[in-house]
Amino acid sequence: MNSDISVDSAILSDNPFSDEYVLDIDTVLEDAPSVTTKPREIIVPARYTGPIPILEPLPHLTVWSPQSSISSSSTTSSPTEHSFAGPIHWNNADLMYLLSCLLPDLLLTSQLVFSPPLVDLPTTPSPIHLRLYKRYPALDPSPEIFSKHAPIGTGRPQSLLLIAEAEECQTAEYARVCLAKNILSNDGFVTYMLDKYNVLTTLHGCSTATLLSLQRGMIEMLGVSELEWIGRFEQLGGNVDGACALEARVEVFLLGVGMRETEEWVEVLETVMEMGERERKVWMEVYADAAGFLGRCVAEMWE
Repeated sequence: MNSDISVDSAILSDNPFSDEYVLDIDTVLEDAPSVTTKPREIIVPARYTGPIPILEPLPHLTVWSPQSSISSSSTTSSPTEHSFAGPIHWNNADLMYLLSCLLPDLLLTSQLVFSPPLVDLPTTPSPIHLRLYKRYPALDPSPEIFSKHAPIGTGRPQSLLLIAEAEECQTAEYARVCLAKNILSNDGFVTYMLDKYNVLTTLHGCSTATLLSLQRGMIEMLGVSELEWIGRFEQLGGNVDGACALEARVEVFLLGVGMRETEEWVEVLETVMEMGERERKVWMEVYADAAGFLGRCVAEMWE
């Protein structure tokens, strides 16, 4: 979802939907081991136009299962199973699940490419330099690039954009860990997605009457001026926490993400209200696990 303000500035440390998994990244990074690879800025997906909810439902499988439509060819080993008690092993399935939480639309449309492929890591000679790219559709070159005045090097369209990379590693296991750390280094975006899943979890646990009330409140919010919006955010931002009523927590969250994204949340609520009770429960568990996984990723990577 897009926002009228940047993700980094929108996410506050006292976000009412943040939980115990959210860390003070600036403090944690001071004690974290250095990584020689310069972190790449993870590309925030464009406005989501697919079905909402955004994760593929797997009611017959656990949310950790690699046997979904995400990428069965890339997840050959079993992910961390059954509970959040143990550490994340960062096998292929764990890495793919991380991407399904952070970049679901790119993953489900096969726009993410690993080099070398994850399935080839066990046989890849060291040092292993694992990279993650976004694939662009191949386009025919325009006639202008064949002009005699065009600079040398044109006519070679770049179909891949580097999103993240690991430093050169001696083992496949360490290469996956380093790549995950590089992806998670964009703490503003990770925190944004974590808060988003916490909100989705909460909304899918609400009654239809509560959802209708929240939706009416969102529509009323969209009728105020930008100046009123900012003033309300300044008024409530530091005074609302997890102990406050749901309506106040939702209002502060929406004030933080901006008007444009609030319009999208109105549509999200419409979709949730069309679901039956059982379907809502399934999605609530999916989003809760996604939030829990992201929180553990941040905690374990920077502890």
